[in-house]
Amino acid sequence: MLLALKVAIMSDSHDNCDSLARALSVAALRGAEHIIHLGDIISPFTSRVFRAHFGGRLTLLFGNNDGDRVGLMEKFSPLGAEFHHPPASLQLGGLRIAAMHEPLFPEFLSASKRFHAIMWGHTHQLEIKEIDGVLVINPGELHGFLTGKRTFVLLDTETMKPEVIQV
Repeated sequence: MLLALKVAIMSDSHDNCDSLARALSVAALRGAEHIIHLGDIISPFTSRVFRAHFGGRLTLLFGNNDGDRVGLMEKFSPLGAEFHHPPASLQLGGLRIAAMHEPLFPEFLSASKRFHAIMWGHTHQLEIKEIDGVLVINPGELHGFLTGKRTFVLLDTETMKPEVIQV
């Protein structure tokens, strides 16, 4: 049974603190209780932005550009952040999630029927689809340098309806 929970799914903020602050503030205002950041936060100093703009749970994955992983863990651990090396299998309110930074075989993962949702970032391309009854989400990019759009996805786990939010 899935518990009703609003989760903000983000990726590729790449130290854009203004965009990250807007996204976290909007997520909080929209009732998000949990953030899943799919990688490429980049610098440990961004923990100040998370602290200032979001008070809920944080699940953070390492991305290919997150070089100072020890520093990230040191700065985010006082916030109660949970770090994962991708790919990660997450449990969230009864929801089983395959989470990663780089897309790894979403068709294979969906066919396994082990997950309700598969999430990744890295490509900076917003994508939401369903494969074999499994919700597949790439929230796009928060920094906006490649696509010109700063997006994240708000997911209501009760309805499994994703909503794209542009900041």
